[in-house]
Amino acid sequence: MNNIVFIHGAYHGIWCWEERFLRSFQEKGYKAHCPDLRTFLMECKQATLLQTYVENLSRFIRNIEGRVVLVVHSAYSIVVFEYLKKYSETVTAAIFISPLPVGLEFPRVLISGIKQLRIGKKRVFFSNRLPRKMAEKYLQKLCTEESEFTIETSKKHWKKKDEFPVPALFVGSENDNCIKAEWVRKTAKGLGCDCIIYEKLCHDMMLDPAAVEVAGDILQFVEKVKGKEIENHGEARTVC
Repeated sequence: MNNIVFIHGAYHGIWCWEERFLRSFQEKGYKAHCPDLRTFLMECKQATLLQTYVENLSRFIRNIEGRVVLVVHSAYSIVVFEYLKKYSETVTAAIFISPLPVGLEFPRVLISGIKQLRIGKKRVFFSNRLPRKMAEKYLQKLCTEESEFTIETSKKHWKKKDEFPVPALFVGSENDNCIKAEWVRKTAKGLGCDCIIYEKLCHDMMLDPAAVEVAGDILQFVEKVKGKEIENHGEARTVC
């Protein structure tokens, strides 16, 4: 279980994990894997773009020995949701950072996200938490997102009646300008999963100045799963 797969969100790439996040896990003896789900599009084309991403992830994980921990950010949480419906036996635990919500909140988050992106990606992703030069550096790395994937995600979400197949941690922030903390809490509670809500961190928590703190909390959760010590699923806590 020392393999952790980090999956970037929309507009992002592998670089978002490499900047600040991975070292915390590597120092604890974990092997980090960072697939770019867009890489194999022509080789693994499915009926829809979402299905293509799911199968790309499956092919990537098949090359890793043993089960893995999945850490996913933002909109690409839907890829992991769909992956777990088919391949949950390959996963020990899943961590969702600022994930898309479930149920009736889903259309609202898409409308909110579109409005926020019109204001500016810097405000949406970083919430004025990053120094100007650093924020500009990351903005230059952002890529375009396929409209097909955006449309698909509006039709797909994990239903509350479904039993979540693996231990999972949902992570949100009161200062997230894209995914409201309220939505993260409701999603975690509805699925019977653990939840951490920060007060000040931005949407791109893996790039936030406090990214090491987030990594530490994720590591603590993973260690609990490894030791089979999780007892209170669905409890939420707020941290600074």
